[in-house]
Amino acid sequence: MPLFSLPELSPPVHLALVFFGALLGLLLLRGVLFSWLRRVAGRTASQLDDLAIDALRLPSLFWAAALAIEAALQQSGLPEELRGFLGKSVSAIVIFSMTIVVANTLAAVLNARLRTSGQAAASGIARTLARGVVLVLGLTMVLHQLGVAVGPLLTALGVGGLAVALALQDTLGNFFAGIHILLERPFSIGNFVKLEGGEEGWVQDIGWRTTRILTLNEHTVVVPNSKIAGSTIVNMSLPDPVVRAEMKLGLAYGTDMARAMAILEDELEKASNELPQLVPEPRPDVLFDGFGDWSLNLVLRFHLKQVALERVAASLVRARIYERVRIEGLDIPFPVQVVHLARPAEGV
Repeated sequence: MPLFSLPELSPPVHLALVFFGALLGLLLLRGVLFSWLRRVAGRTASQLDDLAIDALRLPSLFWAAALAIEAALQQSGLPEELRGFLGKSVSAIVIFSMTIVVANTLAAVLNARLRTSGQAAASGIARTLARGVVLVLGLTMVLHQLGVAVGPLLTALGVGGLAVALALQDTLGNFFAGIHILLERPFSIGNFVKLEGGEEGWVQDIGWRTTRILTLNEHTVVVPNSKIAGSTIVNMSLPDPVVRAEMKLGLAYGTDMARAMAILEDELEKASNELPQLVPEPRPDVLFDGFGDWSLNLVLRFHLKQVALERVAASLVRARIYERVRIEGLDIPFPVQVVHLARPAEGV
């Protein structure tokens, strides 16, 4: 009689031990492989290998589970028909996990390529489209592997898709409006824009449904793409980020306008060379805008590096102009109205 013997195991316990033993071994092998791949990818300058490794991390868990299930099925002694169905299910899991790998890798590569080529605005919609197409193809392959007839299913989906399209017409409208924006390219990420509705700021992101704008007050405004596509847009960053600012000034009647305009132009030129928010070219100028009720109206024009600096620059220029006007003795009049009172006629 042997001194030591293993107890005879029941079939379920035996299958469980086979499954978990195979799963543990495969997970250890997976950890070793990923550690080696990380070291290899760290020696390269390209980011594509890092993207591929990240895309494989989650699906590789499905592969380990599928192989462990297959190992248990080989030891199960189940009827051939049931084993065949379970084998197809395992194959479907592998196909779907491979679909996830391809979808995530393709989306990451498109995102990296578009941002590198300066087309970051298209990255959001491109990722969504690429991932959606690959997942639909993968799901079709999974259904075919499981023996599901795809043709009748596509017919039913076509009929149901019409109802879904009617229910989601706003969402679909925003989606196609986003594609229109990307093709038309009225603005890019980083541009400063003003919308017809009054929103203005820097474009942060152009998504498949909305566009995000960062305002001057550092608030994020989320605008539906359909609203942008149907409105007038002023792109303050094109064709050049340099923009012209205007400032109005009134001087008293009787002022020597030639001298006053020369003084103001001189001060604007000094400000354009000294203030970091302004640019010296194009040169600033002063225009005689007309005759007001109590003042001679002037328009002072100067140029900014970008429109976002207008508020700060206008404050600094106003302070300099006021100080120069005070030193030169020019008079800025108060609003004055002359009222003539007519005498009542005699006898009234």
